[in-house]
Amino acid sequence: MSYTTTVVLSLSIAFPAFAGLVRLRQIDERFYPFVLLCCLGLVSEVSSMISVRVADNNVAVYNFYSLVEPVVLLWQFRRWGLFRQWPTVYFLLQGGFLLAWCLEHFVYGTPASFSSCHTIAYSLLVVVLSIPMLTHVLVFQNHRLLFHARFLILTGLLFFFAYAAFLEVVWMEGQGFSALFRKHVYDLLAYVNFIVNLLFGFAVLWIPRKLPFIMP
Repeated sequence: MSYTTTVVLSLSIAFPAFAGLVRLRQIDERFYPFVLLCCLGLVSEVSSMISVRVADNNVAVYNFYSLVEPVVLLWQFRRWGLFRQWPTVYFLLQGGFLLAWCLEHFVYGTPASFSSCHTIAYSLLVVVLSIPMLTHVLVFQNHRLLFHARFLILTGLLFFFAYAAFLEVVWMEGQGFSALFRKHVYDLLAYVNFIVNLLFGFAVLWIPRKLPFIMP
């Protein structure tokens, strides 16, 4: 796959990002972290393009985004009520991922190396957290799922982060796989990213409006 094709597919994140910004004042505030995540994703993609041209790599952009992404995702799960009964768990996870990121970069690695272990850890956590929430949606919303914002978002998160964890394992254990297999795995990520971004874009369109405030 050419670099241009990869860039074009990755910039599909602009669809949910701009749609979210246009609808921001109308949508349920519980989805604000998701809109922020899409906007950060777009900034990350554009920054990566610039970094590749200037420095021939996007390590700094990738590492910074890997620090911010789990923070916003956990915040989104919290806004959806996942940690309502276990608020301490939420703060422990946030602090734990921050500590893990710092250890991987400044103790066991360098700021110039990719944070693969940290990425694998939070990718698997997102998958684990998405499954019960997706099950809840399937049980209590058994019709018109293609127009259900939370269903589309959770499906996209589950799909993308399961593949992201697999990709990082392939990256870390590169010598154990053939060069052709690794190339196919990396190329497929662009298509996975594109499909998930489309799901996110349609999800933004179906995010319910905020409830009207009625004075007593």
